[in-house]
Amino acid sequence: MPRFERGAEGAARWPGGLRATRTPSGGPRKGERVTDNGNNQDPEQGTVATGGNGAAADDGAAGVAEMDLDPTTLKAERDALLEQVVRARADYANLKRRSEQEATQAQRRASERILGDLLPVLDDLHAGLEHVPADQAGSGLANGMKLVEQKFVAALARLGVTEVTALGQPFDPALHEAVDFDAAGGDKVAAVYRRGYAMGDALLRPALVKVGPAPEPAASEAANTEAAAFQD
Repeated sequence: MPRFERGAEGAARWPGGLRATRTPSGGPRKGERVTDNGNNQDPEQGTVATGGNGAAADDGAAGVAEMDLDPTTLKAERDALLEQVVRARADYANLKRRSEQEATQAQRRASERILGDLLPVLDDLHAGLEHVPADQAGSGLANGMKLVEQKFVAALARLGVTEVTALGQPFDPALHEAVDFDAAGGDKVAAVYRRGYAMGDALLRPALVKVGPAPEPAASEAANTEAAAFQD
């Protein structure tokens, strides 16, 4: 509400030097224009004409009208943004896949190191069972060693470790390491001196074998005895 000063004859002096005569109700007379803070109000029309603020609004409207709304340009901008999104998603997918592969490889290397330390213990357990005297094969000690061996092998199997098939198989340099050769020749694994193991597709260690003619089924026991002697 603008402040005004009352002058002579009941006339009110408004800011800006305008005068307004009060009606009995206290407002300006009909037809008089009152100026308040730069806004001109017409009592008859009931409208307010703004000054500088109206000009700013007109400039904003003109700026919107001048924006480039060409469909071809908008489509090109949209396609560029979509291409950026597709590239970002592809980069993220590649990063995620590479991280998972690196984590898997690191886990595999750690498992191979641990298993490399455990397999010699299993070798000693096998050698101990092969040296059990025949008259003590059913003793509590021998049965306990067999139970430990079974649990050891089962634990390795749960980790995905399997024994490399060797005895009687064709010699495979990818799986077998020849440390002895039979004078009779041959290309079969005639004896296994140390068992080989693999984990999935990865070879943990090759089997140490003797290459020669394929052993007869009855000769398997002799081959095992020879292998035990080799380990000693």
